[in-house]
Amino acid sequence: MDQLKLGVMWQSAKENERRLPIHPMHFERIDEDLRGCIYLEAGYGQRFGVADEQLASQVAGLGNRQQLIAECDVILLAKPLSQDLAELREGQVLWGWPHCVQDEQVTQLAIDRRLTLLAFEAMNHWHSDGSYNLHVFHKNNELAGFCSVLHAFEIVGSTGVYGRRLRAAVIGFGATARGAVTALNAHGVHDVDILTHREVAAVSAPIHSAQMVTYEHDPDDPRGSQALCDGGKMPLVRFLGDHDVIVNCVLQNTEAPVTFLTYDDLGDLAP
Repeated sequence: MDQLKLGVMWQSAKENERRLPIHPMHFERIDEDLRGCIYLEAGYGQRFGVADEQLASQVAGLGNRQQLIAECDVILLAKPLSQDLAELREGQVLWGWPHCVQDEQVTQLAIDRRLTLLAFEAMNHWHSDGSYNLHVFHKNNELAGFCSVLHAFEIVGSTGVYGRRLRAAVIGFGATARGAVTALNAHGVHDVDILTHREVAAVSAPIHSAQMVTYEHDPDDPRGSQALCDGGKMPLVRFLGDHDVIVNCVLQNTEAPVTFLTYDDLGDLAP
């Protein structure tokens, strides 16, 4: 059986997108027989200071975007948008983060063009009994939480190192939240509360530098949600309002999104 040809791209229609699916210096780690099926978009390593000539000996070849689409069976593009899907051949395979639930245009275009989508977000490790173990790209999720805090601090021009001490609330406690807490601590914010819907005692591998707080969500009225503090229940809006930084790390169900704050609550937040 012939192996499929994989075209690895670096240019996405997404503004300011700089992520690469494979680090240019890591191709040598891939089995040689598999590298013989990998084709790179020209200029793939330029942002890392790696020239095409350096990569050419490690893969089957390089070509422009149109050549890869025309000749490869599978296109690997970290963050594709609908504009990227529109360029693919009908029936082609796309591998990356399509986020179909959040992007209706990508989903409909994939259906209309009979594309096969291999979604990074759906790739997991599983136990031998078939139960869920760990997301393959959990470290990427952690980096996303870390980078979101970096970006926010950059925009407002502030950190917790200089000036008054800052308090932060992180909603959720998955890999993204872990990254957010790490970034907050790294930038001088050490008074961190982590809100979780689980009982505090049931949280595995807690971050000991942060305080775990259970919250009860009211699906009918966000103002009815409560934070279960040591001194008793506190309205979640008031609890969040006592913090300078709020990081929402909850993966939302688009059919039933969880609302923690509304526009009417903005007046209760610190300026």
